[in-house]
Amino acid sequence: MIEGVNNMRIGQIVAITAAIVWGTSFSAMADQNTIRAIATDLYANENDTTIRQLGIDSMVASVTKANPGEWFTKVGEYAPDAKLLMSSNAVASTYPYAFAKRGDKVFVALANANTEENIAQNEQYIHTLYNVAKKIKTETANMDEFSKAKYIADYICTHSSYDYTHSNYGAAPMLAIGRGTCQSYAALFYILGRYCGLQTNVVAGQFKTGSVTTNHTWNEINIQGKWMFVDLTSFDTKQDAQYLFQPIEKESQIYTQYTGNYDQVFEVFKKNQ
Repeated sequence: MIEGVNNMRIGQIVAITAAIVWGTSFSAMADQNTIRAIATDLYANENDTTIRQLGIDSMVASVTKANPGEWFTKVGEYAPDAKLLMSSNAVASTYPYAFAKRGDKVFVALANANTEENIAQNEQYIHTLYNVAKKIKTETANMDEFSKAKYIADYICTHSSYDYTHSNYGAAPMLAIGRGTCQSYAALFYILGRYCGLQTNVVAGQFKTGSVTTNHTWNEINIQGKWMFVDLTSFDTKQDAQYLFQPIEKESQIYTQYTGNYDQVFEVFKKNQ
């Protein structure tokens, strides 16, 4: 079964957000300045400031030690925007996300209390991702947009497989571990695509196959002025070309996107956990 979007963790946050007290997380052994520089470079081609900042903050948070006694690691505080929920699937984090709305702000955290061991591992994941991104950017520099996108898709499917244990999230660990969830496929295609100059987005919603509907994450991409959808998870697990670089007009035949403001999308996430 194709696994979906952060729902278990989002539901958990709904029940316990009142217990969250935000402090200032403190650094462990990782070089946060280096990680911030890597994240800034990886997200340099993302024009949406919300998504770009969430991506950078998340990567830095993944190498930041949690405060003693806390079950989470703070990412940041943002204006309430549905893009926070949608784009959390586009970042290079290693963990699911927690969301808590307080007044005019949404507090975002990684649903894990980082230890020095976690941090060392996450730092390695991020460096692996960055090295691969730079390698692919060099190798695709003279390709047209479609060839570049296909190269990235082939690379991901060749070097990774679906994680049926649903234990690996985000783009960062997927290349190092060699497996990931639908979030991992979509986030990795998004990050590598953006880094190589392609206009890619991550989409969250529901996937329809026969009488079964499951929560899912996939991509949209603009190639030479034409929008298409790309579902690497379904393509890699089913080996079916109907999920790869298809006209955007066909998207609604297979998927239903989550739409609305922050509160509306959050309620959908809760309902579908």
